[in-house]
Amino acid sequence: MYKRQVIYAPIAYPQTSHIFMALFYILGNEELLKFFSPFLVSVTALFTYLFFVNINIWLGFFGAIFATVLNMRRFIMTPLMEQFLLFGAVSTIYFYYLFLKKRQTKYIMLTSLFWGLTLATKQQGFILSAGILIHGLLFGFFKKTKNKSFNFLKQFAVIVLLTALVCSVPLYDQIERNGTFDSVPGSTKLPFMTSKYPLDSASWEVLQSRLSYLFEYKSIFEVLGVLIIQPIYYSVSLNIIRTSSSLVNSWIIIFGILFILGYFYLAKEDKKLFSLFLMVFFSNLYMIYHTNTCLL
Repeated sequence: MYKRQVIYAPIAYPQTSHIFMALFYILGNEELLKFFSPFLVSVTALFTYLFFVNINIWLGFFGAIFATVLNMRRFIMTPLMEQFLLFGAVSTIYFYYLFLKKRQTKYIMLTSLFWGLTLATKQQGFILSAGILIHGLLFGFFKKTKNKSFNFLKQFAVIVLLTALVCSVPLYDQIERNGTFDSVPGSTKLPFMTSKYPLDSASWEVLQSRLSYLFEYKSIFEVLGVLIIQPIYYSVSLNIIRTSSSLVNSWIIIFGILFILGYFYLAKEDKKLFSLFLMVFFSNLYMIYHTNTCLL
């Protein structure tokens, strides 16, 4: 007689997004839970609009449409942790940008809240955090050199401290469950931590055979090419890049030029937003390559 085998797997991430999904379910059962991803996509698009509307209202409008189109596939993937991660990341960057411009206490609080939620959602949040830390320190030392004042660095230190407090409980819970806040099952290279769910090479091969979406980028330039042609080829961008045709190369040149011109325009209109988006771009580039993260 066939005996069913039950495989128990650890939850590899902090449970912040799971709590919000549970709240949607409590408030409206499965019907409301279906709107979890669409709701977060809509809010993410709104923040995208708010980023650009003061520069150009049409830039803000089409930026929001573009952000929605790139997330279209995720509307049916409910519940989805990555959508909550994207919402948290965009919210963090938006309120951090307002803090850079206005330096008000409410933006210190809001930046800390959403930054903490991003860190407490998935490991990729730490890469964005590294980018924000580098940006904040460089901007602070620039202010110190220019104005002979430590005020910005003091405020930024408060943001970092409050962020650590916001994410501390979910991360502590994850370490208690898994022995590390690195991904499990698997080993960890983080100091003073030992994974409770180690993974040997044979098990890893079985896992790869079951998860068809696992892949590796060949180089960081391949990631850059995928980012450039994504507006045309969407989710098949990686496969298209690897075919290397003259049409693909033409699109890379065209969109690469538009990308560079866009950054020059942004640098002219809003230097703070330019520096912030440059940080986000390189953080995203590193995250996609380092974690083999699919864009869509």
